[in-house]
Amino acid sequence: MEGPHVMLLAIVLSLSARALAETETSEASSLQGLYKSLNIPPQLTGWEGGDPCAESWKGISCLGRSVTTIKIQGLGIRGSLGIEFSALSSLKELDVSDNNIGEEDEGNGV
Repeated sequence: MEGPHVMLLAIVLSLSARALAETETSEASSLQGLYKSLNIPPQLTGWEGGDPCAESWKGISCLGRSVTTIKIQGLGIRGSLGIEFSALSSLKELDVSDNNIGEEDEGNGV
């Protein structure tokens, strides 16, 4: 009788660990918005979809299931930070230096 109980416990623990590893939906959506506003750069490997904390997204670090760091400096990326940062409530570090991010179009006189 012990066998089925052990198996059930293993399944429950496995599912619990998987749920804890999944990133908050709002954080993943915010990162997808950032990816699009940066013109879907091929340098950001892994950003095509999925879970940034359970998978390997270039420049993303997490603590548990929360994104804590975005470090995408020096990758030659162009675009803007069209992102809702309030969804990234655990974000502690953002480094987008040495890219062309957030610059206005030179032709618009701004």
